[in-house]
Amino acid sequence: PHAHVISEVSYNEAMELAYFGAKVIHPKCVLPAIISEPHIPIYIRNTFNPSFPGSRIYTSSTSTSTSARSVCDKAVSGFSSIERIAMINVEGMAGNQGFARRLFATLEVCGVSLILISQASSDHTITFACAATQADDAKHAIEEEFQRELRQKHISSIDIKAPCSIIAAVGDGMSQTAGVSGRFFTALGEARINILAISQGCSERNISAVVWQKDSTRALRGVHAAFRLSHTTVYVGLVGMNDVGDSLLKLLESQRSRLRDEFEIDLQVRAVADSGSSLDLITLKNLDEKYTDSITIQAYNAATGGALLLGAPASSSVAFDSSCTKETLTAVQSGGIAAIPDYVKSDDIPHSIIFDC
Repeated sequence: PHAHVISEVSYNEAMELAYFGAKVIHPKCVLPAIISEPHIPIYIRNTFNPSFPGSRIYTSSTSTSTSARSVCDKAVSGFSSIERIAMINVEGMAGNQGFARRLFATLEVCGVSLILISQASSDHTITFACAATQADDAKHAIEEEFQRELRQKHISSIDIKAPCSIIAAVGDGMSQTAGVSGRFFTALGEARINILAISQGCSERNISAVVWQKDSTRALRGVHAAFRLSHTTVYVGLVGMNDVGDSLLKLLESQRSRLRDEFEIDLQVRAVADSGSSLDLITLKNLDEKYTDSITIQAYNAATGGALLLGAPASSSVAFDSSCTKETLTAVQSGGIAAIPDYVKSDDIPHSIIFDC
């Protein structure tokens, strides 16, 4: 939801992003602009919004500009993903000369297009990605080509993992920039993403990681925030609306904009319980439709009848807003504190916290 238009990308970045899922352009459509003398800039425009400048594809990009906050921040211009792929792992062929040639020739004969290849230096395992619809054909072809090696245990296993997704970081600025890979994989780790395979070319323009498809949205949001391309969103739950809880809710509301602007962290209060024994829970009403709402003290009061809670000071600095009603922002749900994780833990957002007041 925090994705935004990239004002400038280079030819190479555009082709990488197009290959990894961008639907507006095809990598081959960029080639005539590159080989011409002088180079031809390409503009991606929106026919439904003709006044918007769109994106410019040319020799350089914003990822190599000096306006970003740090070297790592400006190294990556964007992220993309390929969904519905399968990983095929062929293991146990160390010492088999010509194995890679036979493997890839077999895949070519059966019409399997390879999206990503990863191989350990020991030559013991080769892993490659292809469309999930081609995985079974690829496995059968490999088993037929290497039936003698399988029978003699020279190849120990041929496994398929699906459905998977490839998350790709693209940027000309990644070349010769230390720390980009570290930040990329740290962000995936903090988002609790299990990485199945890794691939990076020597051009250092693309870092690709294969993850389970169910984790792809959370992975994209995690790395997007890590490179300052969006805010880091944190879902918040709060238990105990006494003096402390009331003050904390007001504090989260009043400081939310500052935290976003200065620290690029967006704390979104998604669920509030009056007490540990309460059977009701105040939650955001549009949980699936909005990623910008947060429960305010006005919204909480509206959902609970509009009165300030026990212990809240009468001269509260946050005045009650009669326009903020239960119908517009909050809803009353059953379940009490036991249900809070249902609202503050998400497959899409990796970070969450519950305050016990």
